[in-house]
Amino acid sequence: MARKVFANCARITLFTSIKPDSSLSSILKNINDNSLVLLIDEYDAPLTHHINQNDEINEIINILNDFYATIKQYTGKFRFIFITGITRTSHVSIFSAFNNIIDISLENDYNELLGFTKNDLEYFFDEYILHAAITLKMSKQDIYDKLEEYYDGFQFSLQATSTIYNPWSILNFLTFPKNGFKNYWFSSGGQSSLIMQYLKINNSFDFLNPNNREVDIDEEDISNRYDITDIPINVLLYQTGYLTLRHNQNDFFKLVLPNKEVEESLSRLYLKVNNLDPKPDLLQKMKTIVKAIDTHNISYIIDIFNDILNECVSPLSNIFQDERSLRDIIYAALMKAPALQIVKERETVRGRSDLEMLTEKTHLVIELKRASDACPPERAFKKALGQIQEKRYGKLFSEKRERYALAMVIASTEKKVLPQFCQEVPLE
Repeated sequence: MARKVFANCARITLFTSIKPDSSLSSILKNINDNSLVLLIDEYDAPLTHHINQNDEINEIINILNDFYATIKQYTGKFRFIFITGITRTSHVSIFSAFNNIIDISLENDYNELLGFTKNDLEYFFDEYILHAAITLKMSKQDIYDKLEEYYDGFQFSLQATSTIYNPWSILNFLTFPKNGFKNYWFSSGGQSSLIMQYLKINNSFDFLNPNNREVDIDEEDISNRYDITDIPINVLLYQTGYLTLRHNQNDFFKLVLPNKEVEESLSRLYLKVNNLDPKPDLLQKMKTIVKAIDTHNISYIIDIFNDILNECVSPLSNIFQDERSLRDIIYAALMKAPALQIVKERETVRGRSDLEMLTEKTHLVIELKRASDACPPERAFKKALGQIQEKRYGKLFSEKRERYALAMVIASTEKKVLPQFCQEVPLE
């Protein structure tokens, strides 16, 4: 256990004794004063990996107490100590030996510490942005706009006036611009063991409810320390990067989704936590959606969409009450379809399309509307058709692919796509 805690907590591999304090003491007492820098990444990882395992947590806390007490005893050996973590844990006894640690989590001076600003992109990465523009056949300004839309928007202090970009996603995009504006964050940070385990235990949260995507919050709620098994869900989503701070004009604050990458990740997290990823049979069927798109097999596309809604929506979810959530869950599932490029809310001068699916040969634009008691299927269908014609989705791009659109209606009561209210619309 001791070795496991130290590996997770401090990246120190020199300790072989079962008692970490004696091993650490024997090393530190022979080191010159003011000569060490200690960096502890994710100090809370040993705790968050053992949610609801009280015996393990108590043992870990005891080990960590000994560790930090020894650090305090030899504090003169260190010229700098920097500790990061996801949660503001209520286990304050871990740090009780320290009386000189400064918590900078919400300090405005450090809001830009862990990401890129727009000025950083323009000063340090402009030639890489130009390379991406040439690669993707876009203007440089369009690249900047898309980077802001997909990867910007984070704020980490209550007084912040500037936002920062996700550095991991920016660096990956600039390294592989030919891959486009992909979701790099979900696989690297969006599936932390903390949020995965917490949400499997506390599974009542509806990810796709629009009311949970922008919430008011009090400064005290953000600043409080919580037991790792009892963190309010909105605070947890903030701590794990799904929500970020916004300061209202009054004394209240909001937690909001920062960008498209995170919004998409929330849909994928919903599938993952609820074990609603497409099953093997559906995944196999999705492999043939490219052929269906190329051959205008609309009934087959509708079948796949209904299979996704049937397999990838929890019976307890309110997803059928929100058009955007329906689109997002279809989008998240279809990302697993091979040889298919799928885009949502593609922006043009006339507006944003719901979904666009591109194969090597074909460009399909889908305008999706939700039918309800307040908006019967006939009216929803007319809205979809009218929007395709008015906004000219798909017509504004110069490309060699064949183009057509599909007006589609999903009914809240039947909880499926209605084939009788789906129609192909030529775009040539």
